[in-house]
Amino acid sequence: MFMRAKPCLSTSYNLSSSDRSSLRSALCGLMALAAGCVAAVAQQTWSSVDTDADGLADAWENHFWQSLTQGAAGDPDGDGVDNLTEFQAGLSPILADTDGDGRNDSIGVPGFLNSERWNGVTEPWPKVFSSPAFLSGLPLKGFVGQSESPQNTGEFYLMRWRGTLVAPVAGDYRFYIASDDQSQLWLGDAGGSKFTRKKIASAHSWSGYRAWTATPFQDSGLIRLQAGESYYIEVMMRQGVSADHLSVGWVRPGQTAVEIIPGKLADGTVVLRGYELDPLDADDDGLLDSWELGVGLNIGDNGSINSADGGYSDWDQDGLSNYEEWQTQGNPFSKGGNIGVFRRDIWTGISTSAVTALTSHANFAKPAQIATMMNGGLKLGSYADNYGQRLRGIIVPPVTGNYRFWV
Repeated sequence: MFMRAKPCLSTSYNLSSSDRSSLRSALCGLMALAAGCVAAVAQQTWSSVDTDADGLADAWENHFWQSLTQGAAGDPDGDGVDNLTEFQAGLSPILADTDGDGRNDSIGVPGFLNSERWNGVTEPWPKVFSSPAFLSGLPLKGFVGQSESPQNTGEFYLMRWRGTLVAPVAGDYRFYIASDDQSQLWLGDAGGSKFTRKKIASAHSWSGYRAWTATPFQDSGLIRLQAGESYYIEVMMRQGVSADHLSVGWVRPGQTAVEIIPGKLADGTVVLRGYELDPLDADDDGLLDSWELGVGLNIGDNGSINSADGGYSDWDQDGLSNYEEWQTQGNPFSKGGNIGVFRRDIWTGISTSAVTALTSHANFAKPAQIATMMNGGLKLGSYADNYGQRLRGIIVPPVTGNYRFWV
Protein backbone atom coordinates (compact mmCIF):
# COMPACT_ATOMS: atom_id res chain seq x y z
CA MET A 1 0.00 0.00 0.00
CA PHE A 2 1.29 3.44 -0.89
CA MET A 3 0.95 6.56 1.24
CA ARG A 4 -0.52 9.69 -0.31
CA ALA A 5 0.66 13.13 0.78
CA LYS A 6 -2.00 15.19 2.53
CA PRO A 7 -3.01 18.30 0.57
CA CYS A 8 -2.39 21.63 2.33
CA LEU A 9 -5.48 23.22 0.77
CA SER A 10 -8.70 21.48 1.76
CA THR A 11 -11.28 24.04 0.60
CA SER A 12 -12.90 23.37 -2.78
CA TYR A 13 -13.24 26.05 -5.45
CA ASN A 14 -15.06 25.99 -8.78
CA LEU A 15 -12.26 26.81 -11.22
CA SER A 16 -11.99 26.47 -14.96
CA SER A 17 -9.36 24.19 -16.50
CA SER A 18 -7.12 27.15 -17.37
CA ASP A 19 -7.54 28.63 -13.87
CA ARG A 20 -6.53 25.32 -12.29
CA SER A 21 -3.46 25.12 -14.53
CA SER A 22 -2.39 28.67 -13.65
CA LEU A 23 -2.96 28.12 -9.94
CA ARG A 24 -1.01 24.87 -10.01
CA SER A 25 1.96 26.55 -11.69
CA ALA A 26 1.91 29.46 -9.27
CA LEU A 27 1.74 27.26 -6.18
CA CYS A 28 4.39 24.84 -7.34
CA GLY A 29 7.43 26.93 -6.51
CA LEU A 30 6.00 28.17 -3.22
CA MET A 31 4.93 24.79 -1.89
CA ALA A 32 7.66 22.50 -3.16
CA LEU A 33 9.54 22.58 0.14
CA ALA A 34 6.58 22.72 2.52
CA ALA A 35 6.27 19.50 4.52
CA GLY A 36 3.24 17.45 3.62
CA CYS A 37 2.08 19.81 0.86
CA VAL A 38 1.14 18.68 -2.62
CA ALA A 39 2.74 20.38 -5.60
CA ALA A 40 2.47 19.58 -9.28
CA VAL A 41 4.77 20.23 -12.20
CA ALA A 42 4.64 19.86 -15.93
CA GLN A 43 6.95 17.22 -17.35
CA GLN A 44 9.87 18.53 -19.35
CA THR A 45 13.29 17.66 -20.72
CA TRP A 46 16.17 18.35 -18.33
CA SER A 47 19.79 19.18 -19.05
CA SER A 48 22.00 16.11 -18.64
CA VAL A 49 24.50 17.91 -16.36
CA ASP A 50 24.92 15.85 -13.15
CA THR A 51 27.77 17.33 -11.11
CA ASP A 52 27.22 15.11 -8.05
CA ALA A 53 27.01 11.94 -10.18
CA ASP A 54 23.89 10.61 -8.44
CA GLY A 55 22.00 9.84 -11.65
CA LEU A 56 19.73 12.87 -11.20
CA ALA A 57 20.06 15.88 -13.49
CA ASP A 58 21.15 18.96 -11.53
CA ALA A 59 18.40 21.04 -13.15
CA TRP A 60 15.79 18.48 -12.04
CA GLU A 61 17.06 18.49 -8.44
CA ASN A 62 17.25 22.28 -8.31
CA HIS A 63 13.75 22.58 -9.71
CA PHE A 64 12.23 20.56 -6.89
CA TRP A 65 14.54 21.26 -3.93
CA GLN A 66 16.78 24.19 -4.90
CA SER A 67 19.75 22.04 -3.94
CA LEU A 68 21.58 18.82 -4.83
CA THR A 69 21.25 17.23 -1.38
CA GLN A 70 18.23 14.96 -1.81
CA GLY A 71 19.92 11.96 -3.47
CA ALA A 72 18.80 9.20 -5.81
CA ALA A 73 17.49 6.89 -3.03
CA GLY A 74 15.26 9.49 -1.38
CA ASP A 75 11.45 9.27 -1.47
CA PRO A 76 10.12 12.59 -0.16
CA ASP A 77 6.53 12.07 -1.36
CA GLY A 78 6.33 8.66 0.33
CA ASP A 79 4.89 6.89 -2.68
CA GLY A 80 7.35 3.98 -2.62
CA VAL A 81 9.21 5.26 -5.69
CA ASP A 82 12.76 6.53 -5.18
CA ASN A 83 13.97 9.78 -6.76
CA LEU A 84 16.02 8.02 -9.43
CA THR A 85 13.01 6.05 -10.67
CA GLU A 86 10.81 9.17 -10.53
CA PHE A 87 13.41 11.02 -12.62
CA GLN A 88 13.81 8.21 -15.17
CA ALA A 89 10.04 7.73 -15.53
CA GLY A 90 9.27 11.43 -15.82
CA LEU A 91 7.33 11.62 -12.55
CA SER A 92 7.27 14.16 -9.76
CA PRO A 93 9.34 13.29 -6.65
CA ILE A 94 7.27 15.59 -4.41
CA LEU A 95 3.80 14.53 -5.43
CA ALA A 96 2.25 11.09 -5.31
CA ASP A 97 -0.34 11.99 -7.97
CA THR A 98 0.97 14.37 -10.60
CA ASP A 99 -1.84 14.03 -13.13
CA GLY A 100 -4.73 14.49 -10.70
CA ASP A 101 -6.41 11.22 -11.65
CA GLY A 102 -6.72 10.11 -8.04
CA ARG A 103 -4.15 7.35 -8.43
CA ASN A 104 -0.62 7.11 -7.18
CA ASP A 105 1.98 7.69 -9.89
CA SER A 106 3.69 4.43 -8.97
CA ILE A 107 0.73 2.58 -10.54
CA GLY A 108 1.14 1.73 -14.21
CA VAL A 109 4.54 3.42 -14.57
CA PRO A 110 5.63 3.18 -18.24
CA GLY A 111 8.94 1.38 -18.81
CA PHE A 112 8.96 -0.48 -15.49
CA LEU A 113 7.51 -3.51 -13.71
CA ASN A 114 6.56 -3.34 -10.05
CA SER A 115 8.94 -5.38 -7.93
CA GLU A 116 8.26 -6.88 -4.50
CA ARG A 117 10.72 -8.78 -2.33
CA TRP A 118 9.98 -10.70 0.85
CA ASN A 119 13.12 -11.37 2.90
CA GLY A 120 13.40 -14.18 5.44
CA VAL A 121 11.52 -16.75 3.32
CA THR A 122 13.29 -19.99 4.29
CA GLU A 123 10.69 -22.50 3.10
CA PRO A 124 11.30 -24.56 -0.08
CA TRP A 125 9.21 -24.18 -3.21
CA PRO A 126 6.16 -24.25 -3.28
CA LYS A 127 5.80 -23.87 0.50
CA VAL A 128 7.13 -20.32 0.16
CA PHE A 129 3.52 -19.19 -0.32
CA SER A 130 2.64 -20.28 3.20
CA SER A 131 5.73 -18.66 4.67
CA PRO A 132 4.98 -16.17 7.49
CA ALA A 133 7.37 -13.74 5.82
CA PHE A 134 5.36 -13.83 2.57
CA LEU A 135 1.97 -13.74 4.28
CA SER A 136 2.98 -10.71 6.35
CA GLY A 137 2.16 -8.56 3.32
CA LEU A 138 5.18 -6.34 3.97
CA PRO A 139 7.52 -6.71 1.00
CA LEU A 140 10.25 -4.31 -0.01
CA LYS A 141 8.77 -2.48 -3.00
CA GLY A 142 10.51 -1.05 -6.01
CA PHE A 143 10.74 -1.19 -9.80
CA VAL A 144 12.77 -2.94 -12.47
CA GLY A 145 13.41 -1.17 -15.77
CA GLN A 146 14.01 -4.44 -17.61
CA SER A 147 13.29 -8.08 -16.93
CA GLU A 148 16.48 -8.84 -15.06
CA SER A 149 17.60 -8.43 -11.46
CA PRO A 150 21.11 -7.78 -10.12
CA GLN A 151 23.07 -10.89 -9.20
CA ASN A 152 24.03 -12.03 -5.69
CA THR A 153 21.85 -9.71 -3.62
CA GLY A 154 21.09 -12.00 -0.67
CA GLU A 155 19.71 -15.27 0.61
CA PHE A 156 16.31 -16.66 1.59
CA TYR A 157 13.91 -14.36 -0.19
CA LEU A 158 10.92 -14.46 -2.56
CA MET A 159 10.62 -11.92 -5.37
CA ARG A 160 7.69 -10.99 -7.60
CA TRP A 161 7.45 -8.73 -10.65
CA ARG A 162 4.06 -7.66 -11.97
CA GLY A 163 2.77 -5.45 -14.74
CA THR A 164 1.89 -5.57 -18.41
CA LEU A 165 3.89 -6.28 -21.53
CA VAL A 166 3.04 -4.36 -24.71
CA ALA A 167 3.98 -6.23 -27.89
CA PRO A 168 5.93 -3.89 -30.19
CA VAL A 169 5.13 -5.89 -33.34
CA ALA A 170 2.76 -8.70 -34.27
CA GLY A 171 4.12 -12.20 -34.58
CA ASP A 172 5.38 -15.28 -32.76
CA TYR A 173 7.43 -14.65 -29.61
CA ARG A 174 9.38 -17.18 -27.56
CA PHE A 175 9.99 -16.47 -23.86
CA TYR A 176 12.67 -17.87 -21.56
CA ILE A 177 13.36 -17.72 -17.84
CA ALA A 178 16.62 -18.45 -15.98
CA SER A 179 17.13 -18.17 -12.25
CA ASP A 180 18.82 -19.31 -9.09
CA ASP A 181 16.80 -20.84 -7.48
CA GLN A 182 13.27 -21.71 -8.75
CA SER A 183 11.08 -19.37 -10.79
CA GLN A 184 7.89 -19.10 -12.82
CA LEU A 185 6.83 -16.90 -15.74
CA TRP A 186 3.14 -16.15 -16.30
CA LEU A 187 1.54 -14.34 -19.24
CA GLY A 188 -2.05 -13.29 -19.85
CA ASP A 189 -4.13 -12.88 -22.99
CA ALA A 190 -4.53 -9.70 -25.02
CA GLY A 191 -6.31 -7.00 -23.03
CA GLY A 192 -4.03 -6.97 -19.97
CA SER A 193 -6.27 -8.89 -17.56
CA LYS A 194 -4.41 -10.84 -14.90
CA PHE A 195 -7.31 -13.30 -14.74
CA THR A 196 -6.26 -14.78 -18.11
CA ARG A 197 -2.69 -15.54 -17.04
CA LYS A 198 -1.10 -18.90 -17.70
CA LYS A 199 2.25 -20.30 -16.63
CA ILE A 200 4.31 -20.36 -19.81
CA ALA A 201 7.79 -21.19 -18.48
CA SER A 202 9.44 -22.24 -15.24
CA ALA A 203 12.75 -23.26 -13.70
CA HIS A 204 12.27 -26.17 -11.29
CA SER A 205 15.87 -25.93 -10.11
CA TRP A 206 18.68 -23.40 -10.34
CA SER A 207 20.48 -22.61 -13.56
CA GLY A 208 23.49 -20.52 -14.47
CA TYR A 209 23.16 -16.84 -15.27
CA ARG A 210 21.16 -16.49 -18.52
CA ALA A 211 21.41 -20.24 -19.06
CA TRP A 212 18.15 -20.39 -20.98
CA THR A 213 18.08 -24.12 -21.74
CA ALA A 214 19.78 -25.64 -18.68
CA THR A 215 16.63 -27.35 -17.38
CA PRO A 216 13.27 -28.37 -18.91
CA PHE A 217 10.33 -25.97 -19.15
CA GLN A 218 12.43 -22.77 -19.27
CA ASP A 219 11.15 -22.20 -22.82
CA SER A 220 7.57 -21.07 -23.47
CA GLY A 221 7.34 -22.29 -27.04
CA LEU A 222 6.00 -19.90 -29.67
CA ILE A 223 3.28 -17.48 -28.50
CA ARG A 224 1.55 -15.20 -30.98
CA LEU A 225 1.14 -11.59 -29.81
CA GLN A 226 -0.63 -8.66 -31.47
CA ALA A 227 1.12 -5.34 -32.02
CA GLY A 228 0.22 -2.71 -29.44
CA GLU A 229 -1.78 -5.13 -27.28
CA SER A 230 -1.16 -5.35 -23.54
CA TYR A 231 -0.53 -8.70 -21.84
CA TYR A 232 -0.37 -9.19 -18.09
CA ILE A 233 3.05 -10.52 -17.05
CA GLU A 234 4.12 -11.93 -13.68
CA VAL A 235 7.39 -13.45 -12.51
CA MET A 236 7.98 -15.32 -9.25
CA MET A 237 11.41 -16.37 -8.00
CA ARG A 238 12.65 -18.04 -4.81
CA GLN A 239 16.22 -17.74 -3.55
CA GLY A 240 17.73 -20.12 -1.02
CA VAL A 241 21.46 -19.87 -0.35
CA SER A 242 24.59 -19.06 -2.35
CA ALA A 243 24.37 -17.31 -5.74
CA ASP A 244 21.13 -15.72 -6.94
CA HIS A 245 19.89 -14.17 -10.17
CA LEU A 246 16.72 -13.81 -12.26
CA SER A 247 16.43 -13.10 -15.98
CA VAL A 248 13.50 -13.21 -18.41
CA GLY A 249 14.30 -13.16 -22.09
CA TRP A 250 12.47 -13.25 -25.37
CA VAL A 251 13.11 -13.87 -29.05
CA ARG A 252 11.07 -11.37 -31.03
CA PRO A 253 9.65 -12.00 -34.50
CA GLY A 254 12.43 -11.83 -37.06
CA GLN A 255 15.14 -12.21 -34.39
CA THR A 256 17.21 -15.27 -33.48
CA ALA A 257 19.02 -14.28 -30.27
CA VAL A 258 17.51 -14.25 -26.79
CA GLU A 259 17.47 -10.75 -25.32
CA ILE A 260 16.39 -9.39 -21.95
CA ILE A 261 12.95 -7.78 -22.25
CA PRO A 262 13.56 -4.01 -22.00
CA GLY A 263 11.34 -1.46 -20.30
CA LYS A 264 11.42 0.57 -23.51
CA LEU A 265 12.89 0.01 -26.95
CA ALA A 266 15.69 2.22 -28.24
CA ASP A 267 13.14 4.42 -30.04
CA GLY A 268 11.20 5.02 -26.82
CA THR A 269 8.42 2.49 -27.47
CA VAL A 270 7.05 1.32 -24.11
CA VAL A 271 7.32 -2.47 -23.67
CA LEU A 272 6.76 -2.87 -19.91
CA ARG A 273 4.26 -1.01 -17.76
CA GLY A 274 3.76 -1.19 -14.00
CA TYR A 275 1.07 -3.17 -12.25
CA GLU A 276 -2.43 -1.74 -11.77
CA LEU A 277 -4.89 -2.98 -9.16
CA ASP A 278 -8.05 -4.62 -10.49
CA PRO A 279 -11.36 -3.68 -8.83
CA LEU A 280 -12.62 -7.23 -9.40
CA ASP A 281 -10.01 -8.48 -6.91
CA ALA A 282 -10.51 -6.58 -3.66
CA ASP A 283 -7.76 -8.35 -1.68
CA ASP A 284 -5.31 -8.43 -4.63
CA ASP A 285 -4.73 -12.18 -4.30
CA GLY A 286 -5.03 -12.84 -8.04
CA LEU A 287 -8.48 -14.43 -7.75
CA LEU A 288 -11.78 -13.07 -9.04
CA ASP A 289 -13.91 -12.05 -6.08
CA SER A 290 -16.99 -13.54 -7.75
CA TRP A 291 -15.32 -16.96 -8.00
CA GLU A 292 -14.08 -16.81 -4.41
CA LEU A 293 -17.60 -16.09 -3.21
CA GLY A 294 -18.97 -18.93 -5.31
CA VAL A 295 -16.63 -21.59 -3.91
CA GLY A 296 -16.47 -20.31 -0.34
CA LEU A 297 -13.13 -18.49 -0.18
CA ASN A 298 -12.79 -15.18 1.67
CA ILE A 299 -12.64 -12.18 -0.69
CA GLY A 300 -11.03 -10.17 2.09
CA ASP A 301 -8.15 -12.59 2.71
CA ASN A 302 -5.14 -12.86 0.41
CA GLY A 303 -3.68 -15.57 2.61
CA SER A 304 -2.51 -13.35 5.46
CA ILE A 305 -5.39 -14.51 7.70
CA ASN A 306 -5.68 -18.12 6.53
CA SER A 307 -2.61 -19.22 4.60
CA ALA A 308 -4.73 -21.56 2.46
CA ASP A 309 -6.96 -18.72 1.20
CA GLY A 310 -4.57 -16.89 -1.15
CA GLY A 311 -4.28 -17.16 -4.91
CA TYR A 312 -0.93 -18.95 -4.65
CA SER A 313 -2.19 -21.29 -1.93
CA ASP A 314 -3.08 -24.94 -2.50
CA TRP A 315 -5.88 -25.61 -0.02
CA ASP A 316 -6.43 -29.27 -0.94
CA GLN A 317 -2.70 -29.97 -1.49
CA ASP A 318 -3.20 -31.48 -4.95
CA GLY A 319 -0.43 -29.54 -6.68
CA LEU A 320 -2.75 -26.88 -8.14
CA SER A 321 -2.92 -23.41 -6.66
CA ASN A 322 -6.30 -21.87 -5.94
CA TYR A 323 -5.91 -19.81 -9.11
CA GLU A 324 -5.18 -22.95 -11.16
CA GLU A 325 -8.23 -24.60 -9.61
CA TRP A 326 -10.35 -21.76 -11.01
CA GLN A 327 -8.55 -21.93 -14.34
CA THR A 328 -9.27 -25.67 -14.73
CA GLN A 329 -12.79 -25.57 -13.22
CA GLY A 330 -11.68 -27.50 -10.17
CA ASN A 331 -12.75 -27.38 -6.54
CA PRO A 332 -10.05 -25.83 -4.30
CA PHE A 333 -11.30 -27.97 -1.39
CA SER A 334 -11.24 -31.32 -3.22
CA LYS A 335 -8.47 -33.11 -5.10
CA GLY A 336 -8.96 -34.02 -8.74
CA GLY A 337 -11.56 -33.27 -11.36
CA ASN A 338 -9.57 -30.51 -13.07
CA ILE A 339 -10.29 -30.26 -16.79
CA GLY A 340 -7.37 -30.54 -19.20
CA VAL A 341 -4.83 -31.42 -16.49
CA PHE A 342 -2.72 -34.46 -15.73
CA ARG A 343 -0.13 -35.11 -13.04
CA ARG A 344 3.51 -35.73 -13.89
CA ASP A 345 5.83 -37.25 -11.25
CA ILE A 346 9.57 -37.50 -11.93
CA TRP A 347 12.11 -39.52 -9.97
CA THR A 348 15.77 -38.90 -10.67
CA GLY A 349 18.69 -41.29 -10.24
CA ILE A 350 17.15 -44.12 -12.33
CA SER A 351 20.13 -45.39 -14.32
CA THR A 352 18.60 -48.07 -16.59
CA SER A 353 15.73 -47.87 -19.06
CA ALA A 354 13.44 -50.71 -17.95
CA VAL A 355 10.20 -49.67 -16.25
CA THR A 356 11.04 -52.10 -13.43
CA ALA A 357 14.19 -50.07 -12.79
CA LEU A 358 11.85 -47.28 -11.70
CA THR A 359 9.20 -49.28 -9.84
CA SER A 360 11.78 -51.34 -7.90
CA HIS A 361 13.98 -48.34 -7.05
CA ALA A 362 14.06 -47.17 -3.44
CA ASN A 363 13.19 -43.60 -4.55
CA PHE A 364 9.90 -44.76 -6.07
CA ALA A 365 8.40 -45.38 -2.64
CA LYS A 366 9.15 -41.75 -1.75
CA PRO A 367 7.49 -38.58 -3.05
CA ALA A 368 8.71 -37.66 -6.53
CA GLN A 369 11.56 -35.16 -6.68
CA ILE A 370 9.53 -33.16 -9.21
CA ALA A 371 5.72 -33.27 -9.11
CA THR A 372 3.80 -31.01 -11.49
CA MET A 373 0.27 -30.62 -12.76
CA MET A 374 0.43 -30.13 -16.51
CA ASN A 375 -1.99 -28.74 -19.07
CA GLY A 376 -2.21 -29.86 -22.67
CA GLY A 377 -1.78 -33.10 -24.56
CA LEU A 378 0.15 -36.19 -23.58
CA LYS A 379 3.09 -35.36 -25.80
CA LEU A 380 6.21 -34.58 -23.80
CA GLY A 381 9.57 -33.51 -25.13
CA SER A 382 13.03 -34.49 -23.96
CA TYR A 383 13.60 -33.96 -20.26
CA ALA A 384 16.97 -35.23 -19.02
CA ASP A 385 19.05 -38.38 -18.43
CA ASN A 386 18.65 -41.06 -15.77
CA TYR A 387 15.11 -40.51 -14.57
CA GLY A 388 11.73 -42.22 -14.46
CA GLN A 389 8.30 -40.67 -14.70
CA ARG A 390 4.62 -41.40 -14.19
CA LEU A 391 1.67 -39.62 -15.76
CA ARG A 392 -1.76 -39.89 -14.15
CA GLY A 393 -5.22 -38.57 -14.89
CA ILE A 394 -8.65 -39.49 -16.21
CA ILE A 395 -9.63 -39.79 -19.88
CA VAL A 396 -13.19 -38.87 -20.85
CA PRO A 397 -14.07 -40.46 -24.23
CA PRO A 398 -15.81 -37.90 -26.47
CA VAL A 399 -17.86 -40.58 -28.27
CA THR A 400 -18.73 -44.24 -27.75
CA GLY A 401 -16.69 -46.70 -29.82
CA ASN A 402 -13.46 -48.67 -30.15
CA TYR A 403 -10.25 -46.75 -29.41
CA ARG A 404 -6.63 -47.76 -30.09
CA PHE A 405 -3.84 -46.34 -27.88
CA TRP A 406 -0.08 -46.13 -28.58
CA VAL A 407 2.87 -45.23 -26.40
